[in-house]
Amino acid sequence: MDSPAGRGGRRESAGRKPIPEEIREESATYGLRQRKGKAEEIEVEVNRKRIKLHNEMNDSKRKAGDLVPFDEVRREFTEYVNIVNMTLETLPDIIERNTGISGDVVAEIQLILDRTRRALQEKLESNFGAP
Repeated sequence: MDSPAGRGGRRESAGRKPIPEEIREESATYGLRQRKGKAEEIEVEVNRKRIKLHNEMNDSKRKAGDLVPFDEVRREFTEYVNIVNMTLETLPDIIERNTGISGDVVAEIQLILDRTRRALQEKLESNFGAP
């Protein structure tokens, strides 16, 4: 049956041709890769902004005196530990001189103080690292 003029009819070659399956799968995979890539870009940008904000907050805290750099804290603790160490090292001699106690007692005091100094050093190194 013929179609009336101007109305068109269904021709064999008319319309879209079906997309082959392998092209359809490749196209879907490509779209997925693009979305994953975009998500990764967004995540990197969010992390970059988070780090920048963290650094800005630390800078403002440092300027306000609320945050002290680690090296400065380590330096201060080292000075304090040196003062304590010198005092503990000379204490047995001072006690012996001022009290006249025997050398055996002084040696025992020295052993106790040496253990105390070692424990203090180990604790500080575990918290601040070796100087």
